[in-house]
Order: sequence, then structure tokens, then C-alpha cells
Amino acid sequence: MKIAYLLSWDLGLEDGVVKKVLTQVAEWSKHECEVRIFCVSKSDSKLKHPVAVPISYFERRASQNLINEFLSVSRAYKKVIDALKDFAPDMIYLRSETYQPLLGKIMDSYPTIVELNTNEAAELSLRSNENFKARARFFYLKPLISKYYSKAAGFICVTYELAKSSEIQKTNKPVMVIPNSIRLKDFQCNHVNDNARAKLVFIGSPDQKWHGVDEIIKLAELTTESLDFEIIGLENSFNSVPSNVRFHGFKKRDEYQRIMCASDIGLGVMGLHRKNMTEACSLKVREYLAFGLPVINGHQDTAFVGKKLPEFILQVPNEEGALSRHKDKVLDFIGRMKGKRLSASEVEEYIDVGIWEAKKVDFFKRIASSVNKDFS
Repeated sequence: MKIAYLLSWDLGLEDGVVKKVLTQVAEWSKHECEVRIFCVSKSDSKLKHPVAVPISYFERRASQNLINEFLSVSRAYKKVIDALKDFAPDMIYLRSETYQPLLGKIMDSYPTIVELNTNEAAELSLRSNENFKARARFFYLKPLISKYYSKAAGFICVTYELAKSSEIQKTNKPVMVIPNSIRLKDFQCNHVNDNARAKLVFIGSPDQKWHGVDEIIKLAELTTESLDFEIIGLENSFNSVPSNVRFHGFKKRDEYQRIMCASDIGLGVMGLHRKNMTEACSLKVREYLAFGLPVINGHQDTAFVGKKLPEFILQVPNEEGALSRHKDKVLDFIGRMKGKRLSASEVEEYIDVGIWEAKKVDFFKRIASSVNKDFS
């Protein structure tokens, strides 16, 4: 089966999304799939190391002017269309992207499975108050979501909540829930910490209100005498922070691995309710677990839905102020878990990519069968 993986991203960042994409395609290749990545990017930044599959890059220019941005994206998609004709894929796997007419033309030309990582309508609404451009995007794109989804041959949703959304259900298209996952063997810490004070780590990115970093800062203010906090991936944008918090900014994998391996507890997203969502499966939580860290999470995680939470996961309510309000429970969990290093066998079933992507390839074959192609 020939699969074109289409996305719009800066692969040169080598961030969590890039790691996910490269891990996915490497796994598909193990199941007799020929894969090529088609990447539309705002910059000419490219991966600096060899990867398992070929990559075609298509540059578009970033612009504060919506019309110029639209035209730039259109020019990029025209080139994508020509490249797809040469590759002749049996199927397109689309990491969900802003809808525009030429993307719709691609979806009409090839069976397309859309990967949904967030409630797009809710996120558009959340960002609509940021500036004029964000408001314009909201009013233009929200009415197009139904048209966009109707063109899909099927959906991979990273949460059950997304799969059950009205926008997906009314398409009456096949849906499979596959949470985010990672290659477990790539993430290992071989030592147990003996920190005098428990060290908590959070990794994220700037300008994501729903990450809830402000909630983490509030907990830090209440625990200056007992806990230390390491914040990776963003700079300090707060008016004031307590002395037990350190911001590290953006770090490449080898840099942040050292910080994580020196920590005791991983912190998940603490503001998911701000996107009107209750469930997620963030890559940060998978990396914490792979590095052997117990986790405090602020919402349901898809990998644990319908299962009893293992002792190394603490879930606080998905609401404002929950982390601080449940400080005693948090401190009790930290006291029990401090210095504990989880084994691969304890976390494999929840986070390992080999398990989850094999199920996804089976879904591909079912979609292919439904359009009268046999790839068994």
C-alpha cells in the first residue's frame, strides 16, 4: 500500500509533532507500506538527519495578511497536487489542517484518512479573541468544518471524546481511536534520583493557555519549602514567579532528557477545560512515562479510559484551580512516588508505538477494502 503522509509543519523544529510523524511512518514501513511525507512548511527548515522514508517539502510564506497567506498556501498545494500525481498513492493520511479549496480537491482525488488531534472548532473559538487575524480565521473556517470532514474516507481520533463529537458522528464515516504513542526503547533513564527535594517537570510550548502553566506556578507558590519545578519549552512570561521555578526555554531532545532524568514527577496539561475538552493523550505524558516518571495529570488520558488508573498516575479534576485545591493529595502522591523509576514493562501497553500503529495499519486496510482495493 502506498501512503502519502500530508501535513503542514516545520520539520526542522524536531519537536514532539515531528517525532510523532517520523515514528509513525517508520512503523507503517514495517507493515509493507510504502510511505512518503509531503510537508507544507512556513520556512525552508528541513530535517538535518536521514529518516526512514522520503520527504517532499513545499514552502509557503507566513504573512499577517490573510489574503497573502491564502494565496501562498494555494501555491504550495498546487505543487503538492503535482507531486501526488507522480507518487500515485493509494491513500492519503492527513494530519488535520486548515481547510482550503485545493486541500478539498486533494481529498476528492484520493481516499483520505484525517488524523484529529484536537477539537478544531473549540480551538478556533479559544484563539478568536487573540487578534483580528484569529477572529477572521474563526469566522471563515468554522462553517467549513462540516464540508471538510465530509470529504474524509475515515478518521483517526486521538481521543474518544473527539470520536464522539457531533462533527465526526454526523459524517457517518469509519472512525478509530488511536492515542498518541512513542517508541518506548528510545526513552530511557538508567538511574534513580535521590533529590533532597522532589523535582517536578513540565514540557510544553509557548502561547498555549490550555497547557495550564499558570496553574503549575500557583502550586509552586504554595510549596516553595518542599518542591522544585522545571519548565521546559517556554520562557518566563509571568510578572513574578517563586524561587523554586526554573524556565529553560526550547531544548532539543538530548538537552531536555537530562532535565527529565533528573526529575521525580512529570506534570501533564492542567488547563484542558479551557478548550472545552475533558480527554487528551499528550506526547509529554508518554515521554514522562517512558523516562520512568510517575505523572500528575489534569484530565482523562485516552490510554487509561475504561481502565483502573495505575498507582503511578494521579488525576486531578479538569477545572480551574484544581492542582492547588488538591495540594494535599498531590503532596501525598509525590511522597509515595519520589525516587521511583517505572520499568518499561509497567508502561508499554499504554504508550508504545508498535502496539498502537499496528492497529492503525489494520484500519487502513479496512478503508482500502471499502474503496474496492485489496492490500491484504
